[in-house]
Amino acid sequence: MRKTIFFFNNIGDNAGDYYCSPKLYYNFDGFDVIHRTLNPTIFNTLKDEPNFNSSYVIFGGGGIIDTNSDIKTFYDTLPKTNIYFHWGSGSNRINLNQVNWKINDKEIKFVDSDFENFKLIGRRDYIEKYKQNHSYVPCVSCKLPQLKKKYINQRRIGIVQHAWLKQINLNYPTINMNLSNYDIDNIIKFIGESEIIITGSFHGAYFGLLMGKTVLINGNWSSKFDTFKYKPTLLTNDIEKDIVEANIAPNNYLDECIELNDNFYKKILTIISE
Repeated sequence: MRKTIFFFNNIGDNAGDYYCSPKLYYNFDGFDVIHRTLNPTIFNTLKDEPNFNSSYVIFGGGGIIDTNSDIKTFYDTLPKTNIYFHWGSGSNRINLNQVNWKINDKEIKFVDSDFENFKLIGRRDYIEKYKQNHSYVPCVSCKLPQLKKKYINQRRIGIVQHAWLKQINLNYPTINMNLSNYDIDNIIKFIGESEIIITGSFHGAYFGLLMGKTVLINGNWSSKFDTFKYKPTLLTNDIEKDIVEANIAPNNYLDECIELNDNFYKKILTIISE
């Protein structure tokens, strides 16, 4: 009898959300693969999904580790007959002083017990100490083949806007992470042809770092910017000073991220093939 894998991640017009699912990059032949969008409405319908209560479930990626109480409630009621994983997921606590974001008034931060049904948790958060069964696994979107292409710089500074949040009002060439406006080829090509990236997008910063760019972020408006392995520099009123002081990821950063994901894939495949 074939086993079923359910994949959950946020999906929509945000390029980062769309391209952070492992199912886009890895082979799961021999399994029935089902994808569902991670949103509150799906929680009430899973009981009607054939085979869900005896399946493997992979969450990720995206900032879905501690985002809202709806997901927490979902975790608390997950069937114990399943085997669960997080893959390249991360923290995403919003700083309401910097963005206009409606937070559920019941929102609470996750605790260890919320993950008791999870076999492995691969976190894109690079932190000092991990809980049991947690490990560092950067976002799987590093597997996008466009990131390995060689580009010639066409501009010194380029702005990569978030799909809808924290827009940057500076007079430089601009693209955004909204897939209704640009496809992923355009987005990565723009980053590759820019020497310096200014962005309010996690994946705009991530892709820039993977490609060896100087990356400045427009406000530390979410906890997800605190947990990069190579932290982008916060944009101030002195851009030239920011550029000089900015951290640049080492040349092997892309290869490192790919290898960590390849190894995590092998671990999961071993578990689900038993």
